[in-house]
Amino acid sequence: MVAALSLQLSAIRTRLLAIPAEMAPQIFNCKTVTETQDKMHQLMVRILEELSEDERWKQQLQEREHCLSESSEQSTKT
Repeated sequence: MVAALSLQLSAIRTRLLAIPAEMAPQIFNCKTVTETQDKMHQLMVRILEELSEDERWKQQLQEREHCLSESSEQSTKT
């Protein structure tokens, strides 16, 4: 479980660190702060949607929740 979480966090970290390189060309020609903020917001929303739509991520979260519920059930039985 720790290894799976570590892989997920690593993927998130990698994706977030790629934001400046992806964003720079998009905001280079922005003329106002509002325009820059809008572009940045759009990109952040898209990235967060990509991460939340990742089926592997969803499956691993479900598995983790299942493991946690099983361990809490076992601890209440003892």
